[in-house]
Amino acid sequence: MQQVPLLSVIIPVHNSAHSLPRLFTSLQDQTLTSFEAIFVDDSSTDASWDMLYDVSMRDTRFRVHRLQKNLGAGCARNKGIELASGTFIHFLDSDDCYASSNALERMAGYIEKSHAEVTVFRYNLITSEHAPFYRSVNAYEQKVWNYLAQTAKVDNSSYHNIKDTQCLLALPAFPWNKVYTRAFLLAHSILFPRTMLHEDILFSWKSLLLAERISFCSEPVVNYYYSYANAAQASNQKDARRFELFSAFDKLDTFVHTITTDHSFSPWLLRFKIDTFSFGLGKIGTKQLSAFSTAVKQALSGISNASWKELKHLPLTGPIDRCKHFFIRFLPLFYAHTLRLLKKIIAIALCQHRLRAL
Repeated sequence: MQQVPLLSVIIPVHNSAHSLPRLFTSLQDQTLTSFEAIFVDDSSTDASWDMLYDVSMRDTRFRVHRLQKNLGAGCARNKGIELASGTFIHFLDSDDCYASSNALERMAGYIEKSHAEVTVFRYNLITSEHAPFYRSVNAYEQKVWNYLAQTAKVDNSSYHNIKDTQCLLALPAFPWNKVYTRAFLLAHSILFPRTMLHEDILFSWKSLLLAERISFCSEPVVNYYYSYANAAQASNQKDARRFELFSAFDKLDTFVHTITTDHSFSPWLLRFKIDTFSFGLGKIGTKQLSAFSTAVKQALSGISNASWKELKHLPLTGPIDRCKHFFIRFLPLFYAHTLRLLKKIIAIALCQHRLRAL
């Protein structure tokens, strides 16, 4: 009789043949042996499926399933949840890997020790595979972890709820920096929306708002590889699918207002929207930038002045944040052009620095 695994790792795959060997090695090197890796191939057109099938024949912990149509990472993860049998669930992207050989053991042990339904971990952002650079996605994220550490919410065996840690809501909505109790996800029917982009927003907010027990650990568990030059990476998509962001926020608004009358979450939701809009304004294609900027302004037009005032006084909000909030509210197109100009200047400066170093 096959033993039930302690942890299920769910990995959506789409044309990831170049990064799969690194991921296979990362999984096979784990000190935790009681796990299953569920690879859901999202109708890849490269060698991904052949590689997945081959490794599953050699390692019984690797399970594979193939979708006949490209449906997006959210649908692939949902299929993984359906197939999973572990007590805990962790999501991992196919172009990333684990930060250490004891990452799975650390995740499973920490969520068990804290009796949490969701445990949030840190990660390493690596922007170059040849010269790894470790940092947070944004400066706000570092402030949040500093705050959590100062209030003794990190690296202990206790658990908390979202009312005690509302600043967590404004972080990027990544599914892979958390480990979840499978029973919790199933009990609340927490699944990813059937969209190609921004499918993680509603999932992340649902899991955080519905969880009665959340714990935190500052140890990095995932190496998140991000390349501005990788056009295939979901975060770099610049086509019309980026407009799915607005329907994602419509669904999120409906959910938040359905489950709670606690208006203390409202300014955090507003901050999260603005930060996500800032990301979108930096990613949308040039031809669609004007229409996207107009949609951003429209999406923010119904928010009351009282909410904007509350936003100014949120903890961990500095002058640069307030400046960004002002421009995205009133002049999103100007903000987008300024942001792109700054990125070009920084790219040129980095290139010159590298040339001088040679």
